[in-house]
Amino acid sequence: MTEISLEKIDELIPKLSEEELEARMARIKPMIRYSSKTNSNGTTLFQDGEGDLYYIADISPGIRPFTCEPTNPTTQPEDVNPNSYKSIRTYHYGGCGVRFQPSIGDVLAQIPEEDFERCVGFEVVGYLGFIEGTRDHIAETKLYEKYPRKVLEALAKTGLIKT
Repeated sequence: MTEISLEKIDELIPKLSEEELEARMARIKPMIRYSSKTNSNGTTLFQDGEGDLYYIADISPGIRPFTCEPTNPTTQPEDVNPNSYKSIRTYHYGGCGVRFQPSIGDVLAQIPEEDFERCVGFEVVGYLGFIEGTRDHIAETKLYEKYPRKVLEALAKTGLIKT
């Protein structure tokens, strides 16, 4: 595991008011990748870093970790580009022992201001290590945006998505 020397985590995760957090939660949704597996018992979804993007069910922004199964995938976002437009480094409070436990609130607080209008979803994809001398963690988080209107119109014409 990589240890990265940084300031105290409280200085790295901005504090948001309830109103700010609710506004971000209304616009920017947590996502996770799943694939489906079909057998004689039916079709099931399983977490898969190479799978399709899904929104996850609404949960409290303070729940740790929101990335553990079951996260209740809800729908596949047809209007969201499955290729992230940006990766950011995010910081997360350590859990019990050294367990990696990101929360939605932690991620939403760290999305850069210049991305507020563009970002519609995020995915915590890579654990990068500890903050030196702590049980706190560093991760890679991908940001997603909607397809441009022209792309959406073209996809709708082909029948790949509904508008």
